[in-house]
Amino acid sequence: MRSYIRKWLLSGMLIAGMMNAVPGNLRAQSPLRLNVILISLDQLRADQVHCLGNPRLTSPNLDRLAEQGVRFSHFYTVAPWTAPSYSSLMTSLYPSLHGVTLMWRPGDPLVNADTPMLAEIFKAHGYHTAAFVNNGVAGKALTGRGFDEYDQGQPNGQVKDITQRGGEAFNLAPETTQRLMPWLDQHRSEPFFLFVLYLEPHSPYNPPPEDDIFKTNAYPDETNTGYDLQRGHLFRLAMLGDQQAVQRLYDLYDGKIHFVDRYVGELMDHLKQIGLSDNTLVVLTSDHGEMLYSHPDDFLTFDHRSLYDPVMHVPLIMAGPGLPKGKLVDALASNVDTAPTILNLAGIAPPPDAEGHSLVPLIKGNVKAVNKYIYGEEDVMAPLRSVRTDQYKLIEDLWTGKIQLFDMSNDPGEMHDLYGHVSAVQADLLHHLHEWIVKNNSSISGRTAQ
Repeated sequence: MRSYIRKWLLSGMLIAGMMNAVPGNLRAQSPLRLNVILISLDQLRADQVHCLGNPRLTSPNLDRLAEQGVRFSHFYTVAPWTAPSYSSLMTSLYPSLHGVTLMWRPGDPLVNADTPMLAEIFKAHGYHTAAFVNNGVAGKALTGRGFDEYDQGQPNGQVKDITQRGGEAFNLAPETTQRLMPWLDQHRSEPFFLFVLYLEPHSPYNPPPEDDIFKTNAYPDETNTGYDLQRGHLFRLAMLGDQQAVQRLYDLYDGKIHFVDRYVGELMDHLKQIGLSDNTLVVLTSDHGEMLYSHPDDFLTFDHRSLYDPVMHVPLIMAGPGLPKGKLVDALASNVDTAPTILNLAGIAPPPDAEGHSLVPLIKGNVKAVNKYIYGEEDVMAPLRSVRTDQYKLIEDLWTGKIQLFDMSNDPGEMHDLYGHVSAVQADLLHHLHEWIVKNNSSISGRTAQ
């Protein structure tokens, strides 16, 4: 199968070569003229975005993008942390199938070399491909295949903006956006696929004063430095159950969203200024959310190692040629659906083994659903698996055998475990979950053997 897929990818390169032989005036009318920009804001919870339910005006530019296109209210990532989520974004495979499920070190095998990555597919169809990536966990070793250019910051460069990541090689939102503008100017006359991964609003939650606009009387002068034991005062207070500290963390998180939203707006404005708005698809999403003390049963309540919705529910907003304006899609959708959707809109077939589905039929209103079940998985802290439908969600711990069942329509906070009380529903969900585990070869023995 893998050799067949590689041949499929190479056939795209042949087609691209033929397209390059066509006179320029004819090429300009081909589907290749649709540019694609895939933006990810790291660690962005859907419910903290204004156009997806936050009463605070956290995201004026994301809201503007949604007004120009389509937003999905029930879009979920496949894993609660960076590496598996971005691998699924780029392959349309669940983590247990593409293999990136655990923390990795330099030299470790990552995504199978025969698995087509999104950038490889675009490159095979004549696109110039580039990435600007702020998070080394999703850096070149993981997501770099298929890119003509890959900007992951300057080695040993000192970051001087408000996020203060020390000497790590990150270009964060302000500098990254400054580097993006000339890149767009230079490549605006050729079809391109551009991947932009802003680290923000990832912790530490330390927005500058002009974005710290949601503060209340809850520790208004405190900021957050994540797990820093010397300065992480809010973190320690929140761990002790101080609800004022939790409130301040939400205030700061919303401010950090407001901060990075500004740079998304600058990018959108620049596209319009240089005449690319009418032939560019912009897709915005995230790899995962953040718990922020929203569930009492989560053993790592500040972080993202569970399968509860504050971690799994992320935004998907897209705008571009042919898409309706201001449309809200309520149907169930998954991270693995992203690549087939983007490729569909660009007129390119998805990989033959893609596990996701194009969401274009939903956008057009031709169907009411493309997914009856979607799945989630986590292996770092505990081997967890989940399956959900429009109404119910089941989570299973493969080590302990503990199973939880939630009615997401009536209990979106996942506070009331119904396992043992809705026998037909849990039997159906367990059947499909275990069937999916076997299909993806994600048994507990297979995972712990790594």
